[in-house]
Parts: sequence; structure tokens; C-alpha cells
Amino acid sequence: MAASDHVSPHQLSMFMPARELYGMHALDTSGFGGDVDAMRSAKRDTNAKGKIGRSIEAEGVRKPVQVHHGNDPEINRFRGGVKGPALANGNHRVIAAYDANPDMEVPVEHYDSGNKLFVAMRRQDTSDW
Repeated sequence: MAASDHVSPHQLSMFMPARELYGMHALDTSGFGGDVDAMRSAKRDTNAKGKIGRSIEAEGVRKPVQVHHGNDPEINRFRGGVKGPALANGNHRVIAAYDANPDMEVPVEHYDSGNKLFVAMRRQDTSDW
């Protein structure tokens, strides 16, 4: 029996494929007029000029990225009306991982509206996303 057979469907992932994180809404778009593609392009250019891309390609992502869940008005102003989980911190790492290998597993920390780390269980009520 695989280890994944013992995981609750409500348990949050400690690792997620770069492809899934890359497809998630990113909160770091305010300097780009809310344009996710423009933000990704700028961060991709920065990665290409720095060591992060080479490092992640060789060693993978070491520091967890942060995914925000919840309905915090201060954070939601960056969402542009998009509901659901959003990448709050780690865009450079996700883009570098995605470019190296879209299936690369990236460590993830999940946060709620009060910026409290989710420990084990996903919120049952997602109506406020």
C-alpha cells in the first residue's frame, strides 16, 4: 500500500509540483498593474541574471514558498477578484523550478487569513475564498 493511501483528502500538501504552483494566482503583481504574465516575465529575467535559476536546477527548492488561503481584506486587494489559494511568497523560486522541471516538487507552507501557518488540515468552509 502506498504512503499516499494514508493521506486524508483534507490534508494540505507539504510539497507541490512547480506546475501547480505556477498556475496559481500570485499576490505579487501590484507593481505590474495586476498582470501576472508581466510579473513572471520580469522575475524570470531576474532569475536568468542571478544564481537562483542555476541553484534550483541543480539542487531544487530548499526554502518553502507560501500559499495563502482565506479572506483577509488587506491581502485580497492584491487578488484582483481571484478566489482560491494564492502564491504569497516565493514567485522567483516557483518560476525557476517550473523552468527547470515543471514536475519538480517544491516545499510549501500554507497560511490562513491571520497569517497563521496551517498545520495539518485544510479549511472545510471555502466559501470565503
